[in-house]
This record gives sequence, C-alpha cells and structure tokens, in this order.
Amino acid sequence: MIYKLTILLFCLATFANCWRFTFDADPRDTHPEEYEQTWQAAKKLFGDEGEFLITAGDAEITEDRLGDLQNVFGDDIRWFPVWGNHEVEDMNEEQLEYSRELLKKSAGDELVNKGPAGSERTTFSWDHKNVHFVALNQYFDGESDSGDNTCTYKEDNVTKDDCPGNMIDPIYEWLKDDLEDNDKPFIFVIGHEPAFPVFRHLEDSLNRYADNRNRFWALLVEHKVNFYICGHTHYYSRVVSGLSNPPVYQIDAGESKWGDYGQPSLFGNVEILDDDCGIHLTMWASATEDDPFTLSDTVEYFNSHLSETELDECKKKFYVPSDHNDDDNDDTVSSSDVFNSSKILLLAAILLVSLLFF
Repeated sequence: MIYKLTILLFCLATFANCWRFTFDADPRDTHPEEYEQTWQAAKKLFGDEGEFLITAGDAEITEDRLGDLQNVFGDDIRWFPVWGNHEVEDMNEEQLEYSRELLKKSAGDELVNKGPAGSERTTFSWDHKNVHFVALNQYFDGESDSGDNTCTYKEDNVTKDDCPGNMIDPIYEWLKDDLEDNDKPFIFVIGHEPAFPVFRHLEDSLNRYADNRNRFWALLVEHKVNFYICGHTHYYSRVVSGLSNPPVYQIDAGESKWGDYGQPSLFGNVEILDDDCGIHLTMWASATEDDPFTLSDTVEYFNSHLSETELDECKKKFYVPSDHNDDDNDDTVSSSDVFNSSKILLLAAILLVSLLFF
C-alpha cells in the first residue's frame, strides 16, 4: 500500500482534514537524472507532490528543469523555485525572465503581496488554505532582483562570481509589513541562505551581515513564524534559535541529488491539519542512488493555544511513520500505535472501498 493511501485513510479514520506539500533545495542543473530519480522516489512513497512543491533555491530554473518535474508529476505541477545564488550568478537574462514568469504563474490567484519595486516577481507571498507562505529573494540589491549592483564579477565582466545574500532594508521592511497583515494561523518563510549555517558557508550565509540577520530572525520570532526553509549548504540541519513560544524552526533542506560533500539526496514532506491544531514535517533521505529513501527526521508543531486534552487529540490525528522498508520493491510503512479501537472498523471499511479506486 503506498504511503499516500495510508495518509488519506488515516485522515479519514480520525475525521481529520489533512493537506500537504513537498519541498527541496539545491538540485542545481548538473545531474537532472538524479533530481528526477529523487522525486520518482517521493511519488512512490506519497503518490504526488501534494498541493505544490517548493524549492529553496539553486534549481537554476529553466524549461528543462521544470520538465524534469513534469516527467514525474505531470504538466500541471505547481512549482515555487525560490531564487538562490546560482540563479543570479549562472543564469542568463532569458532564463531569469522565464523564472520570474514561472514564479508569478505559480502564485496565481493566491498571491497576497508582491515584493518591493524591482523584485515584484521574485519576492512575494501567497496564502493556501490555513497557511501564509513568503518567498524571499535575498539577492535583491534594492534595484535589480538579480543583484547586479552587489555581485562581483569575473574578468570578462559577464559572469557573476559572488552574490552575497542579505536581508537589506527594502526586503526587511516589505516582510515586516507582510507579516503584520497576515491572518493565517501558520506561516512558512522560504529563502535560500540559512540564518544559522551548519557544515558549509559558515561565514558567508545571512550571518555575513549579522545585524540584518538578527533583525530578520527577531521578526520571524515576533510574528510566530513556524518554519524558515532554506538551503545553500547542501547539508540537512534543523536549528531552533531562541526561547520563543512557539519556536521558530530553521530547516536547511540539504540537496535533492547525491554526492556533493558526501551528502544524501533529500526531500521534505509537510502535512497540515485544516483545523489548525498542528503541522507534521518529515525529511526523507537516500545515501546513494542505489538506496531507498527512508525517514531521516521528523518535526512536529502544535498550536500553543491548545489545552492538554486538545494537544493529545491533535497528536492522534497525525500519521507518524516509524520505518520504511523497500525490500523487493514492496512499499510498506509501519506507523506508531495511534489508532484507537473505535476506529478500526471504519478504517477497514474505508480501505476496502479505497482499494477499488487506487
């Protein structure tokens, strides 16, 4: 039974309304076959990409890269590839314009706010159901969304060499206004560079401009942002900074291909309950191209206003996988013991009906 079916059945059996999305970071354009293989594995586990897929930078967005995902999920995939340093350093103007239009199209009718002048199509926010999403272009220099005024150049004066990410005043002020106007219970902010890097880029991520990084993080804490999803290091890490309640999680999504710095290929899956009680985020990793993707980390967030009884009930609504065995191509996922006896018959009935349609 595929994981998607298990999720669906569990949500129905507990009378919970779940929806989900997926995310990754740093696939680059060097190994497109590995990117496609990663998402084929995700499809095998979950059935699809969820409501949409977010890439936290360095996809080097082209029609070919979108085609890799369409090969897996179909032409209607909704993809949000946020800009990273390799977008602004390595892509030509035609490719950049394609990326701008793709991001604009992805937001569609759910667009809430466009970014500051000069970055309207690469910094923006959108609402989906009970979540507010913010995509940040951290390479906007105040005039050019591709950082023409802050990037250094190689000798030919054409290829950009170093484009530092930074939460400059226009982006910070725009984000501040956007978060102040938000009325959704959950918030995800997506940018390319980590505020608190681990493993690589230890001195040249957002912390390169420490004062700007600090006020950015304080803003996330103030507005009770749940997750800041980023990339850049090609190394998965989960950081909780500060003593805020609720906490703000930085999730560096690693890379969605194999081999860079000996790291696995990863993708993330996020389940959200429509009744606003909580979020369930899981990371899935494969050490080599020959290894199955298995659960590598789980982060659960529960609304701070819940009573102890409500919290217990909320936890029961999430399917929590404890293992995944891919032997002999037989997809099996074991779960925590979260079912109660009064729902077993309902689950069995739903399973019987669902098998007729899946």
